[in-house]
Amino acid sequence: MAIIGAASHTGAAIAKSMAASYHLLLMDSTEQKLIELHKAIMEDKDDAAIDTLLCCKEASWEADAIVVAVDGVQLTSVAQKIKEVTTCKPVIHFTTDGCEAGVLQQMLPHANVVNVWLSRSVHATGSINDAIVQGTNVEALEVARTILLKLGCETKTSERV
Repeated sequence: MAIIGAASHTGAAIAKSMAASYHLLLMDSTEQKLIELHKAIMEDKDDAAIDTLLCCKEASWEADAIVVAVDGVQLTSVAQKIKEVTTCKPVIHFTTDGCEAGVLQQMLPHANVVNVWLSRSVHATGSINDAIVQGTNVEALEVARTILLKLGCETKTSERV
């Protein structure tokens, strides 16, 4: 599983919760933050399988599922870089910005995108309490639910028509 934006509050929470269950490819634009996150996870879960990468395309190409924990201008940049390696892959976009509904699916038309809207408290507390999940691909929805359950999060599913 690739986590793009791994050093963000959301990305780090996901990485820490998934480290015991998945081989993680952590990607962020800041190498120092990745090193610190890797160290923090390994202190807690010394048998975790984690690689750190500075290239979101490489991380996405190698992964079975992709978590995107960036928004705004960064989201557009990431989508452009990973577009050709996301065909038929689950791409789970974690955001607190409701205005970005459907944007990633438009940018990645051949990916199985699921949007996960988080409560705004994630930025203040670092914990994720509840989320609304939206998508149409069953496999991608299951990946999103698995992540949210590991985070101890309540979900409300909204199917897109």
